[in-house]
Formats: sequence, structure tokens, C-alpha cells
Amino acid sequence: MTNAEEMSGADVVDFTTGMEAERVAAEPEYWFSGRGEFWVLNAAGEWVPMVERSFRRFLVSQGVRGYKIVEPDAGIREVLSPVDQVLQEVELNRRVAFAGPLAGYPAGLHHMGGERALVTRSPRLVEPERGDWAVVGELLENLLSSAEDGVDQTVYFFGWLRQAMECLRRGWWNVGGLCLAIAGERECGKSLLVQLIRLCFGGRQAMAYEWLVGRDMFNDDVLESPLLVVDDVTADTSFKGRKHFADMIKGVVAVSGCRFRGLGKRPMTLYPFHRLVICMNLEADCIKVLPVMDDQIWDKLMLLRAYRRPMPMPVSTDVEKRAFWERLVAELPAFLWWLEREWEAPEELKGRFGVRHFHHSEILEKLDEHSPHMRLMEFLERALFPMYEEWRGTASDLRAELQGEDSRLSQDEKQGLRPVAYLGEDLTNLSRKFGSRRFEYLHSKTGGKRREWCIRKEAGGD
Repeated sequence: MTNAEEMSGADVVDFTTGMEAERVAAEPEYWFSGRGEFWVLNAAGEWVPMVERSFRRFLVSQGVRGYKIVEPDAGIREVLSPVDQVLQEVELNRRVAFAGPLAGYPAGLHHMGGERALVTRSPRLVEPERGDWAVVGELLENLLSSAEDGVDQTVYFFGWLRQAMECLRRGWWNVGGLCLAIAGERECGKSLLVQLIRLCFGGRQAMAYEWLVGRDMFNDDVLESPLLVVDDVTADTSFKGRKHFADMIKGVVAVSGCRFRGLGKRPMTLYPFHRLVICMNLEADCIKVLPVMDDQIWDKLMLLRAYRRPMPMPVSTDVEKRAFWERLVAELPAFLWWLEREWEAPEELKGRFGVRHFHHSEILEKLDEHSPHMRLMEFLERALFPMYEEWRGTASDLRAELQGEDSRLSQDEKQGLRPVAYLGEDLTNLSRKFGSRRFEYLHSKTGGKRREWCIRKEAGGD
């Protein structure tokens, strides 16, 4: 099963409809992308590549003469045959910098960064249809809501998915969306949820972690897939690795443009439609796949807690699992009808990326246990607060204080202190966690560049 139709069995709709179909049909019939590839629009509305020999044969089949006429007596001396004339015209004037599928875009010519890109295939999305979606609803309710903590996360998921589907259907490729991170027990259903999202987006996904951390530069699958997934990976948990991961997440969320390089293709910047989903187990080593939660990434992540509860249908045998999956897929059109046409997002849910970010407290606490700013807090408790009730200074002053001769930190800990710029971020995160009562940023009253902090010992602390 290799496409959305085979995987789902649900009705799908070609994204190229109405005005888009007319626009594509009105474009030139042939394009050239270099490396001997000529592109021709077929009867299915998709652009297919041909080598020169095949393209010549195709032109002849369309009534273009493949030989030149040389009749001196009649004054006819063709330098090129009509077929060669078409080849020359296409190579010179119908050249594109990129040709291939591009996530979220309808088939046809698009202009990006001053260059022409030929999108060769349109996405195929599930067509909404009135109906029953009780099993899908029960799955989401069991997975994302909890009576224990009183948090109903389904509304955040609905808001995230609705904004993504609206962008896909309307062709708003330059509108970003939050990164969705889901943490839960093993086999709780979070990966199943990702597969349902994949079908909603048209059936394609890319396992994108290697690309996101800079270890895979050839990324045709990332280029083609609207859904980028990070699931069950051995993560780079170093600060440098997590920081790079955070930078790539920001680029995906804000649609800042991505430099893509397919194998054998010239690099260029394209703007695909992407939504990023990260799945992880709740163990500490798994949670550390998430980036450091600093000011730059804080409002770009949706952190949901998934719960392991019984599935809405029996799933003990392979036959039962298949029946459950087919039922979920059959209900997707009805679920999307309700989500896109009937569900109203609460006003307080709206935010910068269509929906306001949400961070489940349990995930934040687990992240805190292994975060640089909590490591700094440990150092402050041991090396600063025994000496001061209140300390004032810049991040640079603090680093010097902790590395001083009288510091209670070990030599390894002193050497492991982060650079000043990152210490400033850590202090900001500690201020967010503990409040300005303990970590207060003092704005310069003179307009100078000296940025001071006031760090206070906890009231009643020893």
C-alpha cells in the first residue's frame, strides 16, 4: 500500500479543482529541468519526465514532423526539423530550476525566490462528508483527555488540525503552524494518531529527524511530504544538537524557507507546506529529544500528554486490528466535516499560528529535570545562595562568580558552565518558572547595554 487511496480506502479529492485546474491547463505544454529531462502533462493532470529520445517520439505522436526538408530546387532548406525546433525552444525558454512533487502545492508552474519551479503532482486530500465518527471521537477522547488533571487537550488538537487543513485546502502554503509534540506511555496510540493525521494530509509523511539535525542533506522525501515526523529516534541530546534541532523547528513553524538538495539536483530554496509532529515515550531519555525550551521555541511548540487506555474496538488479533483501522479510516471524512465546517474554536484558543500553544505540565516537569536552566539552578543553590540573600549582576558577572576561587562548584562543573549568552537564556527560563520574585530582570535606567539580574534566595531557605 503506497498511496493515500490504498491505505485509506476513503474517498479522496484531487486538490487541483476549479480555478486551479484551469490555470494548470493553460500553462505551456512542455518544460525542461536539465539533466536531459523534459516534462509533459499527462491525461491524469500530472507532469511526467521524459528523456530526449522519448520526448522526440512523443512529439512525433502529436503530429510534429521529425525530419527536416531540404529541397534546393524549391528553395526549401530547413536547418532544424520541427521536432528539433521544439526541443531548442523548450531547452532555451521553458527551463525550470526545480521539477518534482512539492508538499501542499497543486501541479503546475510556481515562482519561488525568482526562479521557476514545476510542481509535478497535486496532493489528494480526504473529502469531508457528513456521517458518524464515534470511534474516532472515542479514540481522541481516551488519548488526550484526563479526569485526573482536569485538562481536555482535544480542543488544542482540534485547533491545530483544523488550521492545518484550512491552509492545505486554501493553498496558504506560506502560513505556518505549531510543532505538535505528543508524549505518552508505550503503545498508547500516539503513533496511530500520527497515521490518521497523515491520511488527512494526503497520505505522505517523511521521517525527518536526520534532516532536522543536519545529518541528511539529500531530502527528496521531506520535499514531497506535508507531514514531517520524528518518532522513536536515537536523539542527539547534547546541547549543540538540541539547539540545532530547535533552530530547524523554528524554520518549519515560521515557513522561513528551506534549502533543499535532492540527489543529483542543484540546491535551491523552496517553501513547501509542512507540519511537524514529534512522538516520544515518557521516559527521561526519550523526552530529551525535545529542544531546550527557551524564549525562541516556547510559543512554537504544542506539548500534549497521551494516555494509555483501552481502544474503542477490540485489537487483540491482527484481524481485529485491521477492522479497527478500517473503521477509523472510514470515519475520517465525517470527522473532517465536523472539524472543518461545524466545530467552533473557543476565542481563547486562538493564537499567532492559528491556535495558541499549550504545554502539559507533566511534560514540562520532565523536561525541566534535564534542562540547562535547572542545572544552573542547582549550581545557584550550592554556590550562590549560601553566601547571598540577594545577588545582582549581569550574566557575565554570574559566570565569573560561579567560576571564582571561592565557588563551591567542582573544577569540571566550572569548566562546564555555558557561555554568557546562553546563561542569559537560562536566567530568563528560570524567571519564567519561578517568577520575578526570585529572578528579576532589571531594565537599564540609563539606556545602557548593561543588563542586570536580581537573584534572590528563596524565602525561608537555609
